[in-house]
Amino acid sequence: LTGWVVDLIKAFNMLPRTPILHFMSILNVNPKVMHAWGMALVSMERRFKLHNCVGPSLLSSTGFPEGCALSVTAMLAHNLVGHSFVKLRYPSVTLWSFVDNIEATAPAAEEAITALEGFQQFSEVMDVLIDNDKSYFWSVDASQRKTLRASEQVVKLQARDLGGHVQYSQVVTNATITGRCQEIKPLWGRLARSLAPYVQKVRALVAKAWPSCLHGIASVHMADDHFDKLRTGALQGLGEHSSGTSPPIHLSLIEGATTDPQYHALLTTVLMYREHNHGEDVTEFCMSELH
Repeated sequence: LTGWVVDLIKAFNMLPRTPILHFMSILNVNPKVMHAWGMALVSMERRFKLHNCVGPSLLSSTGFPEGCALSVTAMLAHNLVGHSFVKLRYPSVTLWSFVDNIEATAPAAEEAITALEGFQQFSEVMDVLIDNDKSYFWSVDASQRKTLRASEQVVKLQARDLGGHVQYSQVVTNATITGRCQEIKPLWGRLARSLAPYVQKVRALVAKAWPSCLHGIASVHMADDHFDKLRTGALQGLGEHSSGTSPPIHLSLIEGATTDPQYHALLTTVLMYREHNHGEDVTEFCMSELH
């Protein structure tokens, strides 16, 4: 299996309105909705701010406002047309899209390269720009990766994709999650300086800290040392770091298991397994491996 991931530059701001609205009319979107939406887009004005100086209002024929739910449907229309384009021209290639995150999988490197060249042509026609610096190829086969590198393509063995950690080889990595655990360190200082009551700080660990730094933990292995550092930082944020205090005991026994980061990782993994497992054969295999 081989594939590529492309990043669109300011996707919502670059979407051309006329073809997108035409696509949506072909997709049988209600004409009254289309008319009202089109009039709102045409009358939308932008002002550029430079050094606290706001410029005059400008009209444009490109872009959909970010944060608007209808703009997501505009991106969906672009993706549906892109899916149809790739399916018709490259039947062996499968396109995957999540809003402005576009990916593709193919059985061989040559087919993946050809499909990307075609998708780039499609993007040029749509006047949507691809950020080549953030785009890359991958493959689960070493010979296919060699073919990609011979074609001067950027090949990655692991990457951060939609916030989660994805590895494309047998090399076990967890850089995305461990990096996020490092990035959360400033939170402990802010939590310690906060005037919020102790109960709210504990709630912040469960609702904010662990879901943020351990997002995607179900797909990686992480050593106990990383969890120990998270526990120590959490106790510093709670102000419970006096001599003799045990982070595992305090978070797991005194405050309850849900406050502990390793429990959060275990619970998230089990819930994700239950969500995506729909066959008895998979369950029997996993249980036998655990046994």
